[in-house]
Amino acid sequence: MDNCYQEDLKKYQNNQNIIDEFVLHDEKYFGQYIQYVEDLQSLVSSFRPDMKENRIFITGFPFDEGTYRNGGRIGAEQAPKSFRDLLQKEKIYTDVLFEQRLKIYDLGDIPKQKYPDEDDEEHEHIRARQLTLEEAHLSQRQKLGQILDYNLQFENRVVIFAIGGSNDQSYCNVQSIFDCFPDKKIGVINIDSQFGVSQLKGNVVHNGSPFRLMLENPVFKKNESKFIQFGAKGSNCCQEDYEYLKQKGAQIYWLEKDIRRYLLNKNKNQEDSLTTQAGQLFEDILNKLQQECDKIFISLDVESINAKFCPGVSSPSVTGGLSDLEVVEIVQVAAKCKKLIMMDLSEYNPAVESQRTGRFIVNLFYQFSYFFSQQR
Repeated sequence: MDNCYQEDLKKYQNNQNIIDEFVLHDEKYFGQYIQYVEDLQSLVSSFRPDMKENRIFITGFPFDEGTYRNGGRIGAEQAPKSFRDLLQKEKIYTDVLFEQRLKIYDLGDIPKQKYPDEDDEEHEHIRARQLTLEEAHLSQRQKLGQILDYNLQFENRVVIFAIGGSNDQSYCNVQSIFDCFPDKKIGVINIDSQFGVSQLKGNVVHNGSPFRLMLENPVFKKNESKFIQFGAKGSNCCQEDYEYLKQKGAQIYWLEKDIRRYLLNKNKNQEDSLTTQAGQLFEDILNKLQQECDKIFISLDVESINAKFCPGVSSPSVTGGLSDLEVVEIVQVAAKCKKLIMMDLSEYNPAVESQRTGRFIVNLFYQFSYFFSQQR
């Protein structure tokens, strides 16, 4: 019996060595194909005008003060780190996607602390302090502006994927677009169960107000830019905000009234692969918006997803909400949009739950990357 045990143990050890070797040398993880960048200027100077690869720039906004100001659960400040950690664990199928068609660069997070100016004689005796939310917004706006400047050089082969953090990041994100394209008509889609146009509280921004600030922006008004609200739920929206959006000429697509009653086109090209109401309606909306606008910005608040699929958020959608497949298709459609220059994702809260929600968000980014890579 001892001999049999020894033989079995030897076989197990041999098999385990083979498995370990396979894991070390053959398995590929998403994070392996992302280049972490400290100096954006040096990176971009190496780009050629005739480059063939599409390029995604990841940025993180690790702040949730806006959620706290609005009475929500804090914890979304951990989202960028959780997202990156899970990217390192997510296996991918093909090398071709990342080696030949797509490059992904991670520019890191907006720093959470501000250090004293080195020119200040007293700087050695002054401690770093936490950035205010307003300072973080300005820092994010300037950083994204640098990336968007390069978008002008490479014929829309560059797109930003900004992960927060609280939803107030969307206003500084769209401000960076206004800065770089002051004469362009911008199309903005907010995928959220709430409008995001609440009034300021005590004259300060919060996570419920980014799109009111955008709609009041002089550049938005001057260029007659477009705003579309997708996935709104009556139980999450107030009449006052609805009237405000209608006054501003925004288009509103309600979850139950418009998306759930949208008639599926079963005669669509089978290669299109869109099978959900939300996916097909979103595609129709985006196709029309592309014809009307010069650049597109899409904001995804993951609180709009049903809590069954996405429980780790600041304010979960316990009834209704978009399904996992609907959001996957929405992201696929967004990535194929040739005028898309930025997509942000907000309110992922790892402090509430990080595995199911975090892995789902990483999968969304994989879908976004794959379909963006198919652009020519």
